[in-house]
Amino acid sequence: MRINRIADGWDNGIYPFVRAACARRPWVGEGLARDGMAYYDWRTSESEQQRLTPGVGEELGRRFDLPGAEVSELTIERSRGRLECRMSVVVEQTEVSYALPDIYVYCSGVEALRFDAADRLGLAISWRDGVPLLSFGADGHVMAQEVALWVQHKNWAWSAGKLPPEPRQSKRSGRTALGGAAREAASLLRDAMLLTRSVWALSMTHAVPVRAFGRMFSGAGTAILAAGSAVRRDAAFRRLIEQWRTAGGPELAPWFDDPMSYLPPEPATGPAPTSQLMIAGFELRPEPSTATLLYAEPGVPWVLRRVAAEDPARFAVDGAAFEHQRGDAERKGLVRLEQ
Repeated sequence: MRINRIADGWDNGIYPFVRAACARRPWVGEGLARDGMAYYDWRTSESEQQRLTPGVGEELGRRFDLPGAEVSELTIERSRGRLECRMSVVVEQTEVSYALPDIYVYCSGVEALRFDAADRLGLAISWRDGVPLLSFGADGHVMAQEVALWVQHKNWAWSAGKLPPEPRQSKRSGRTALGGAAREAASLLRDAMLLTRSVWALSMTHAVPVRAFGRMFSGAGTAILAAGSAVRRDAAFRRLIEQWRTAGGPELAPWFDDPMSYLPPEPATGPAPTSQLMIAGFELRPEPSTATLLYAEPGVPWVLRRVAAEDPARFAVDGAAFEHQRGDAERKGLVRLEQ
């Protein structure tokens, strides 16, 4: 989730950043940077989400039919030693709602979780010793230290302070339009951000070469500023692209030819019984629904291996499964995935 949020915040900022780096006059570069940061500031601000409080919970209950709601997606993952969870909740049963859920829920510091794909109808919000508790179905629940909501529904009007800023047509942009090698470098970096954003998708989390991208683009910000201020700017950006290609090595060589379609091949063998559960998730779509488990195997470097099923006959996971090795978690019934 953290990787996705960082990449999501930067993908729309790459071109403005490179334009600012290429500006010959300092005041033009500063203006371009301010224009480019307008959306980014809103995108990363707290105004995008609302913290779940008793008052917000009561308002959700008044405005929506929570007993008739349905959890259409749930993903839980281990991040820096603690569990994080995201949920998508459909309030109205329509095809459009399945594509765009009405309520997104982000939970951090998960203390307890139980999810069964066959038991996810109905949502209730309560507190236990001051900690938010979201209950769904007969036995499903998520209790977490912090819960944030993003509601996108016609019955939940955003205040003026929560609306994205109007696009600004800067007169400065035309004077520093990207072209040549500078645009090529910006496009490569933006494509990497877009692909990195896809770690949000359970079907791609294990395949996106995030570690390789980190190695290849290490120091990219400083290098772009240097290339943008060079006398022979186009040649400087050409050298930078070749440096990236060298750093990427054979693993990323195909990515330079077709960036957005490149994914490394999936490992042929499945996870070992001693591997550790890192991510578990369920996604309900018009067809088919998908359940996914991602396990980490120790090594240098460690790797993620996936177990997945479409329209599973059974999918259930308990938060305690993340504290056990795969074999132990399955024997204790903490995680179940049946085709």
